[in-house]
Amino acid sequence: MKLLPTLVMLTATVSACSGPAFRCKKAQGTKAGDYTRTSEICAEIGNGADLCYCYGAAEEYCSLASGADVGKFKDYCNGQ
Repeated sequence: MKLLPTLVMLTATVSACSGPAFRCKKAQGTKAGDYTRTSEICAEIGNGADLCYCYGAAEEYCSLASGADVGKFKDYCNGQ
């Protein structure tokens, strides 16, 4: 059975991110694999998207500049 990746969103209050922050996470994936995929998507989007550190989760997330970028991130993550 193929499990769909899960998007995790955090608020800026628990992170060092300037805007909405997302992470591409697979239900049975590794933390390193999730980080790699998130950083690849963030680099692919460009347009002000940048990795930022979430202190509450102790992980890197992708901070996105616009709503259109959020849609792109979700599409890339779900397409993997």
